[in-house]
Amino acid sequence: MIIPALVKLYDDLAASGGENVAPKGYSEQKIAFEIVLNKNGTLHDIQPVSITVTREFTKKIKGESVTQTKSEEKPKPVLVPGQSKPSGSGINPCFLWDNAAYMLGFKPDDPKPERTRETFKAFRDKHTALLAEIRDPGFKAVCAFLDEWKPAHAKSYKNTAGQKLGDFAAGFGVFRLRADTEYIHQRSAVRAWWEENLDPEGEEGEQESGERVPSLVDGSMQPIARLHEPKTKGVMGAQSSGAAIVSFNQLSFESYGKDQGSNAPVGVDDAFKYCTALNRLTTDDRHRARIAGDTYVFWSEGRRSTVEDFFAGLFDDRSSAKAMSHDDLREVLRRARQGLPVKEFGEPSTPFYVLGLSPNMSRLSVRMWLVSSVGEIASRLAAHWNALDMEPRDERGDSMLSVARIVGETVPPKGGFPDSGRVNPTLAAEVTRAILLGLAYPRSLLAGVIDRARIEGLADSQSRNDYRDAQHRRCAVIRACLTRNHSMEVPVALDHERTDPPYLLGRLFAVLERIQENALGHINRTIKDSYYGSGSSTPAAIFPRLISLSRHHLNKIESPGQRTLREKELGGIMDGLSRFPGTLGMEAQGLFAIGYYHQRQSYFKTKPETEQN
Repeated sequence: MIIPALVKLYDDLAASGGENVAPKGYSEQKIAFEIVLNKNGTLHDIQPVSITVTREFTKKIKGESVTQTKSEEKPKPVLVPGQSKPSGSGINPCFLWDNAAYMLGFKPDDPKPERTRETFKAFRDKHTALLAEIRDPGFKAVCAFLDEWKPAHAKSYKNTAGQKLGDFAAGFGVFRLRADTEYIHQRSAVRAWWEENLDPEGEEGEQESGERVPSLVDGSMQPIARLHEPKTKGVMGAQSSGAAIVSFNQLSFESYGKDQGSNAPVGVDDAFKYCTALNRLTTDDRHRARIAGDTYVFWSEGRRSTVEDFFAGLFDDRSSAKAMSHDDLREVLRRARQGLPVKEFGEPSTPFYVLGLSPNMSRLSVRMWLVSSVGEIASRLAAHWNALDMEPRDERGDSMLSVARIVGETVPPKGGFPDSGRVNPTLAAEVTRAILLGLAYPRSLLAGVIDRARIEGLADSQSRNDYRDAQHRRCAVIRACLTRNHSMEVPVALDHERTDPPYLLGRLFAVLERIQENALGHINRTIKDSYYGSGSSTPAAIFPRLISLSRHHLNKIESPGQRTLREKELGGIMDGLSRFPGTLGMEAQGLFAIGYYHQRQSYFKTKPETEQN
């Protein structure tokens, strides 16, 4: 199902004409420089090539989150003949593009100058041998340049802007005639020759297996791809040169005497299409998200749907939903939850796909494969949103917690924020699966958040720069787990009528902490820092001591109105408790955390004049 869906994606992109998807025999490469030639083949200049990429990021300024933009120069994506460097460690020159070692015989701080000279010679010989076949002035100029160029000149060469080659010629390069806007490999005569001389694999070299059998994609008789290329790039943790989801490079992987790609027969056309489409997804931030060592790609069939932007926010907060107000987003998801049409998401029946990939040496492991629809995805995102609802809501919209933020609350902090390097990839995949399939959240999620809350006193201001946000996230995750996994009625905001002992104990702990603060003023450590963990797990051992201590603190509160208010809160909660439980289980500790958070947050709302915070 994965490969046919990717083949269909390629066909849709190619048919739309609006996407820069590589046709057969071509690939998109990042071009860092261009060699500009005069018509007679003499060198005019060697220039850097780049595009300006602007990205948004959030930065805290005086306690407020401010969205800023940052621009940087990156190599320019260009369609070139052939795929990325051919497989193998030998000398493999590309056609009319390559790195500076092949095109100019230059490599900065070259440890193997003799090999670099050989690569240039191979590049030159490959092109001059085709001079009689390709009758194009631009190609003729390239051959003339290669005949005359001396690699020894490269180290001292400076372009018209005074730049040395080592300053910008670190990536791939192309050729261009002076005053032309198109590159030489884009000229019509050159393209015609290239496409006419392609083998069925879409390369100059022989890559097919030599047999015609039914392709696994659609059953049609095709020459079978020996290797599935282009290799997939952009997967976090995989080899930078690319990896494959289908490959057979050891005898232990083969069977029935089949060699390489014949073990999973896919036609050469289909192999090129699905590999190209997958590369398109893994290198496009609009369709890719990374979390806990895994890379997820997602797409809707046919015309692109807005739900893809919301879905991106599910992983790492890159979402068009962030541009909407909190209330507008809530209304969109409310309609989706009720099965009502959501015009923002497009046609509900449109197929929607999610593919999760993990690095595995030179291969890729499939962590997740989901086939759904835009309507189902929208409804399940809405259900997830509702489960996470917790007041006071985050004004920045972080209530729509990404998977990265959710699982990040299960690991210790590092540098003031969750240590993402310690997040369990399996947990991230299970949380994602639960959200997308409407399943129960993994029990290890609740256990992990409860453990961190017990250790850090819900969230520790000393170790977390974002401790207020962390408290909100943890309570939102706890509420989601309790409501979905245990069908519990858990309040969104402070509920004075709630009589569950764990919830009341959490509220009571917050009142006791507030009494201490009112009595002593600002202090570095409150009872939360010393007793939250034991109070939430073994109340009978801790609360009698804390209540006794509170009597002394109440006597020190100078404001009569404030003291009276605290006494009323204390008495009102104590009336609902007949005893202090000896221990609280994991779910009860979750209710304790939510009760504490609700009561604590009530002190930061607008208060009557009798309460001075």
